[in-house]
Amino acid sequence: MGTRLSDAKFSVHAWVISIPYVATPHYGINLFRRRESEVYRKAKMKEKSDRAAPTLRLVKNSEEKEPSGDARSRALESCARGRDELSWEKYKKAVYFFDQAISLDPELPDAWTGRGRARTMTFSHKEAMEDLDHAIRLDPASAEAYSCRGYLKFEMELFEGALEDLDHSIRLDPDNADAYFYRAWTKEELDIWRNTPDEDLALIKEASDDYDSAIRLDQNNAQAYYKRAGVREILGRYEKAIDDYKDVLRLDPEFYPAYGDIGDAKLRLGRYEDAIRAYNQVIQFSSENPWGYYGRGRARQELGHLMDAMLDYESALDLEPQLIEARNYLASAQREFRENRESGGEENNS
Repeated sequence: MGTRLSDAKFSVHAWVISIPYVATPHYGINLFRRRESEVYRKAKMKEKSDRAAPTLRLVKNSEEKEPSGDARSRALESCARGRDELSWEKYKKAVYFFDQAISLDPELPDAWTGRGRARTMTFSHKEAMEDLDHAIRLDPASAEAYSCRGYLKFEMELFEGALEDLDHSIRLDPDNADAYFYRAWTKEELDIWRNTPDEDLALIKEASDDYDSAIRLDQNNAQAYYKRAGVREILGRYEKAIDDYKDVLRLDPEFYPAYGDIGDAKLRLGRYEDAIRAYNQVIQFSSENPWGYYGRGRARQELGHLMDAMLDYESALDLEPQLIEARNYLASAQREFRENRESGGEENNS
């Protein structure tokens, strides 16, 4: 099942929440894709519970017996219920059922993997790591366990370790779309953390290939199209990026930030009228989002529509007074307007 962006629990986008710009290799100043490592990342980690998770004994003593057929059957049933709760994003309930499964059959690797996934989603990272480590000890051939541990390490910003686990997961299961998706994202983050020189796009190109594989395996994952679009922009493939943003909107018509990204790409291509139409869509969806006005102001200024551009910058600043880019471009448009008047020129309103 594809992943929508508008209802994804943890999606964070600079269009939706304004965050300060931090320059990073390759990314430059993009109007709407703030490219530091927090862009499109999960929401900030919420406070963990003060209660420590109960520690389960991982090694059976010599007096323990193998689970009976009935116990194994009930463990599998509890494990299946835990997976159902995971799919419904009811993570605490999922942990409850995986606990049951593990108590009935401590040697059931899927139960440890499932509980590790659920604990990852409740930000119990230490406990999740213990569960996934044990799942891999029980079943070293589990592509899912490696994929889940790779994702957990990604969330913990242990990117080198995440890459190793995701590589291993793909070797075990070359059709694991999630593993390709998170391996691509991990490579993007490694490009930042390693402070890769601007001219070295090797990791970014590898990330693009991995997003290609993720989309080939799951053509309904809007997140994958969205992330690939960003990588394509870094590589200067703006037309292809626009195609991806259109696919995002096809899969998730309510994710209006993609219109802003289309506007940004068209602005870079010098297609200013098209950019204005895209920014108009953003303003139509969210009239209180300053970035739509700012982007439209940029396009209008490029066309020489200085009065309209100044009004847009002022609208952006009314909504977000700390938007330095809008303030700088407003000053630039005002200066250009004065120079035109002093030289007897007229604003281009064609």
